[in-house]
Amino acid sequence: RDIDKDETRSVPFTREFYIERDDFREDPPDDFIRLAPGREVRLRHAYFFICEEVVRDDDGTITELRGTIDPETRGGTAPDGRSPDGTLHWVPAPHGIPFEARLYDRLFTVSDPDARDDHFTEYINPDSLNVRKGILEPTVRDLAPDTRVQFERQGYFWPDPDDSTSDSIVYNQIVPLRDTWSEDEDGLAEEELERRRREKEKQKQRQRERSLEGKTDPVEYLDDEQHDRFDRYHDSLGLSRDDAATIAKDDALADFFESALDRYDAPEPLANWTVNELLGELEEDSVTDLPFGPEAFADLVRLVDTDVVSNRGAHEVFDVLVDDGGDPEAIVDAHDLRQVDDTEVLRPTVQAVLTEHPDEVERYRNGKTSLIGFFMGQVMEATDGAANPELARSLLQDELST
Repeated sequence: RDIDKDETRSVPFTREFYIERDDFREDPPDDFIRLAPGREVRLRHAYFFICEEVVRDDDGTITELRGTIDPETRGGTAPDGRSPDGTLHWVPAPHGIPFEARLYDRLFTVSDPDARDDHFTEYINPDSLNVRKGILEPTVRDLAPDTRVQFERQGYFWPDPDDSTSDSIVYNQIVPLRDTWSEDEDGLAEEELERRRREKEKQKQRQRERSLEGKTDPVEYLDDEQHDRFDRYHDSLGLSRDDAATIAKDDALADFFESALDRYDAPEPLANWTVNELLGELEEDSVTDLPFGPEAFADLVRLVDTDVVSNRGAHEVFDVLVDDGGDPEAIVDAHDLRQVDDTEVLRPTVQAVLTEHPDEVERYRNGKTSLIGFFMGQVMEATDGAANPELARSLLQDELST
């Protein structure tokens, strides 16, 4: 939605998420700045992400992209100041809401069918209605039924008053972002062009105003006990407003979080994993149904926080915990997931990667510094994700500067 800059909404970041298929190219042209193998992009308001593996089905169709995030880039900025060219919007897969979008184009294939010699039915546009299936972020369920929304790069939409239900969401496009007939305006008088421009601006402004209706504050619906809990999480522990509200509103989740906090006193990392990972696995279940307890969860977060295991390796450990429970450190050793953070061990791998990609090295040294994401992806792939990302980046920059 178009919202005030001061307004926020909570979207869980999960291990699996959807992006638009058009946002990835396996062999991108030079001017393509979105996701490609080995390239780092920004996931809007989340993390930097590097694509490390492309998965295909038996027909050769790309069905999955695998990679890693840089946990130091939460919110979309990096401590070292780097900034990817591409930014992608995304939807958390476990929480995504299926929906139908109805895209409307002009009813006729010409602007004035009555001015033509043939009957107007000869100019009816067979593609005036285009029905698409998609996935929406979960906050759409919290919107008032009549709320107008903007789908990024698509246009403004409104829920169908007859067909859209809580179980089957349908959105009608009411204002496209692109005018498919812009080429027909070439012959219009300057006054008419200006009139159309002003009308388009008015339409956009009306949609922006309507989109602000129906905003919800997650804290507004907390009871007194939950609100006290929220205040403590937000004011004393320093959690973000959204994370504090998300945990505080679920009594069982809050008890789990606080027990984990008793074992490992690191509120923000624990909250991040609780909101972005744990909730993604729970879906409709409760934390009491998990085969592991808050102590094991806290131990896992500690392993990530102290760089014993990489973020990618931690997710593998988390998968084992969700399936079978167990001791996180024992799982790390059993699956050989300890992070490689020894300079002398990692440097030969970095040097081998650079030796294998002389063209990319030359382009980097000639000013294409965004290729650092490509080299990072190659190092992570060569080490099965075990390389310490900060150390790998430092070694790459050191080797590339010589």
